[in-house]
Amino acid sequence: MLEIEALETEVWKAFDGWLLIFNDTLELAAAVPHAFRYVVDSVDEADWAHINGVLGIIAGKTYDACKNVIVQEHRTLYVLSLLASWGAFEAFIEEATKAALRAEPALLAKPEFAKTTRKVAERNLSPADSQKEIIDKIVNGQRGRLTEGGDGKYEEQLRLADLGGQVPIDLAKALMEAQQVRNVWAHNSGQADQDLIDQAPGLQISIGETVKIDSLMIAKYILAQNTYATIVLNRFRTKHGLPPMECHQNGNMFMTSFNSLYPNAVSPYELQERVKAERGQK
Repeated sequence: MLEIEALETEVWKAFDGWLLIFNDTLELAAAVPHAFRYVVDSVDEADWAHINGVLGIIAGKTYDACKNVIVQEHRTLYVLSLLASWGAFEAFIEEATKAALRAEPALLAKPEFAKTTRKVAERNLSPADSQKEIIDKIVNGQRGRLTEGGDGKYEEQLRLADLGGQVPIDLAKALMEAQQVRNVWAHNSGQADQDLIDQAPGLQISIGETVKIDSLMIAKYILAQNTYATIVLNRFRTKHGLPPMECHQNGNMFMTSFNSLYPNAVSPYELQERVKAERGQK
């Protein structure tokens, strides 16, 4: 496969969609606290004229909102960032798997698809609709729990499309912790439950306590998601004869593990040059 062909695949488009959310979420989670602090400090230092000039009649409400967020140590910002990024992350894994299966329908001959294939055949759907139904049911039906070794739902999905592989232990543990923190905020008002205690012991929290997400935690969780997403893309690339890509590096605590998997990953610049060469551009 050529680079220009890879860029047109649905797997790459799924990754590109994930990157938009990842970059924006990481940027906002880092920048918004400083912006809120500026609003509060500018008012507390009696510079109402400036904030009134910029915001007009909503200046007071903006100040109150920013002050409240700072007092709460940006809890809602980080919770929303995790909920949004986790949803996009799960959607990427799911769509990358489905896209790879659609691109290589011979994979549907695997034993894992047999029962569903027989049931769908009874409905006399068109070939395209049958394929979609089979892929959707099987991929969406994977429900395994994440493990410290990196197995579980996502690897189960990816293996269906021959995109499974090794997950570094530090990355697997971070993803498992992020998932449990996400779950208690999505389903339990942020209060720790037994699943979180069991699967995220590093948080050292008791049942019923509110799980606080700080700036270091949200950075770790979002970077873990993106590192794993890049590993998935690299499995697809290497399967089709392309070199692996570098991962986002700035502040990424998982780079040592990533580099152990892909010591010769190409940089964004090198990737761009490869694409230009294939297109005959200078």
